[in-house]
Amino acid sequence: MGLEENLQDRVRQLEASLHQAGEELRQLQAQNTLFRTLMENSLSGIYLVREGRYLFANPTYCEILGYPWEELKTKDPLDVVLPQDRELARQRLLARLAGQEPPSEYELRLIRADGSIRHVWLRAFRVFHEGEPAVLGNLVDLTSLRHREMELRESEEKFRTAFMNAAVGITLVSPEGVYQEVNPAMASILGYSPQELLGKKVADYTHPEEIEKREGFLEDLLCGRISSGVQERRMIRKDGSVVWVRIWAAVQRDNSGEPIHFISLVQDITAQRQAEDALRESEERYKNLVELLPEGVWVQRQGEILYVNPAMVRLLGASGPEDLIGKSIYQFVHPNSRASVEQRTEEIMRYGFTVPLKEQSYIALDGSMVEVETSATAVPFGGQRAVVAVYRDIRQRKQHEKERKALEERFLQAQKMEAVGILAGGIAHDFNNLLMSIQGNVSLMLLETPQGHGHKERLEAIQDAVKSGAELTRRLLGFARGGRYEMRPMDMNQLLEETSALFGRTRKNITIHRRFQPGIWPVEADRSQMEQVLMNIFVNAADAMPQGGELFLDTQNVFLDQEYVKPFSGKPGPYLRVSITDTGKGMEEETLQHIFEPFFTTKAMGRGTGLGLATVYGIVKGHKGLITVYSKPGQGTTFHIYLPASQKEPSKELRLPAGVLKGKGTILLIDDEEMILKVASQLLEALGYKVLTAKGGQAGLRAYEELKDQVDLVLVDMIMPDIGGGEVFERLKEMNPGVRVLLSSGYALYGQAMQIMEKGCRGFIQKPFSLAELSQKIHAALATE
Repeated sequence: MGLEENLQDRVRQLEASLHQAGEELRQLQAQNTLFRTLMENSLSGIYLVREGRYLFANPTYCEILGYPWEELKTKDPLDVVLPQDRELARQRLLARLAGQEPPSEYELRLIRADGSIRHVWLRAFRVFHEGEPAVLGNLVDLTSLRHREMELRESEEKFRTAFMNAAVGITLVSPEGVYQEVNPAMASILGYSPQELLGKKVADYTHPEEIEKREGFLEDLLCGRISSGVQERRMIRKDGSVVWVRIWAAVQRDNSGEPIHFISLVQDITAQRQAEDALRESEERYKNLVELLPEGVWVQRQGEILYVNPAMVRLLGASGPEDLIGKSIYQFVHPNSRASVEQRTEEIMRYGFTVPLKEQSYIALDGSMVEVETSATAVPFGGQRAVVAVYRDIRQRKQHEKERKALEERFLQAQKMEAVGILAGGIAHDFNNLLMSIQGNVSLMLLETPQGHGHKERLEAIQDAVKSGAELTRRLLGFARGGRYEMRPMDMNQLLEETSALFGRTRKNITIHRRFQPGIWPVEADRSQMEQVLMNIFVNAADAMPQGGELFLDTQNVFLDQEYVKPFSGKPGPYLRVSITDTGKGMEEETLQHIFEPFFTTKAMGRGTGLGLATVYGIVKGHKGLITVYSKPGQGTTFHIYLPASQKEPSKELRLPAGVLKGKGTILLIDDEEMILKVASQLLEALGYKVLTAKGGQAGLRAYEELKDQVDLVLVDMIMPDIGGGEVFERLKEMNPGVRVLLSSGYALYGQAMQIMEKGCRGFIQKPFSLAELSQKIHAALATE
């Protein structure tokens, strides 16, 4: 092969080598461009350093440190390291340049151009650059991460501080229900230390009755039916006591959604529950109190009824609260009280006043008027001011006041009648003594005056006048309860039947209706006096029905209580009531006030003495009874007579024989009036008796003690100034238990006289008495053993 061929071959080889080298250079340039592009756009900071200077730094590195490359490349790489980390960085840089292998990854803190500190994670390698060893490194800015970690640590520290010092209990509980974390407050709620609770099951400290409720609550949280929730339940403390807690709970989950633990905030609400229970009990107690109050209560605002208690429902005649709630109070306010209600309501709503008690009138649902006494004040109701008013039904009180007033009037009337009666009785007693003297002298003169004598007719006229006077005083004494009473058990039904039949025969234009209760209680009464009572009332009824009418007679056994009899000074107990009702013209209130007063009459002059009903009143009172009258003009009149019931059986009345009965024996006459002693002595002597007289009680006792063996009968006056007839009788019985005594008085057989009769006195005779009456009484007294 020639030289030329060798040269050509070498040229071809050289061209091929150059071509290959060019290709490799192009590849290297492409790779270099790629690497530079990667480094310049890398999110990591990349740098190349040799001791004391930067050889390269990509934009991210420059950005991390806050320097432009032109300024950064003039700095020593160790100058940007925080002084605290600088020595570590220098040692590792020199070691790596020297070919040693210190840790290639570690964290450093760098100083930015603005002086702030950046946390970076550094990874470094030993490389050769331009034939000299250098260090190639890349770093990641951890500043944000470290800040977050710091914030997290601070947050965790704050949480831990809050956790440990929280006033409420805080717990972390595993899904299995085991305490993982317990703060002191929670431990204190249960009376344990936190260490005693860690690892223990929450169920062990839950009240047995709350277990099911707790499990249902946790199930809802775990299943995601609720994200968080609040529950109140009971737990058991270390000392065994029960504590109420309010628990707010939520589930913390991992990234896969699996539960990590329950986070709970626990508040001790025992005191609150106790307060709520106490408040609830108080509210319930006050509600029950209001519900049970006998007074009506309602709450209203702007006139609208918001609440009513049962008593208010009853007061207004409603069937239930629904009949009243929502309605206006003014629907039930009587027109007479509307202005008052409006004014009081306005004062309460504006100023919160409590208004005083006031009487007002309301209208019930049935239209009837309800009189009430009411007071009201402001109360919060439904968050706003309202008016609560209390209503006391005073209708019954008003009725009682009316009845009490009537009773007081009756009592005053009874007192007035009592005073008039005492006066009338005193007058009648003294008048009877005068009549006794006249009657006695006339009787003696008639005995001595022969038939046909000119004075005999005049004497008989005087005797008739005495009888009329005696009848007048008898009526006065009847009014004054001083009449002549012969008390015997009797059947008032029989007496009413007989007396009304007799009256009916004289008044044919009056229809008599009889409604007598069978088995009526007996009463102890004087038959003639009761006949007079009935006839007087019958006559008054007839006078009230001049054109005729109807008369209703009714008897009934009744029991009168203390309240009823008190105005009449009577005694409570069983009574027989006799009711007499006419259909006459009735009477006005003014007439009723005076109807029983003596000499009061509405009849024309000469047609009445005014003693008829006065006598009725006195006789009834003399029988320890009561009498009332009810009447209104045009509505007739009703008399109610109440007589004390007796347990004795009715007896037949015994009649004394008529005429003068002469006798024998010695009679001791005791009286304090000389006139009576003189006349009575002459009468007794005319009857054939020997008479011993004594003026006054003391003289009579001395006379009897001296002459008791001679005395067959003592006739003693009831009323004497030194010693009364009652004491004389007692002293006589002490001297001689078998002494026969006949009691005499201008008053009736009543009170003390009746008591003396019950002790064994042989009889009673009322002044003025005729010769025949005296003879019969003495004959009866001497005839008894």
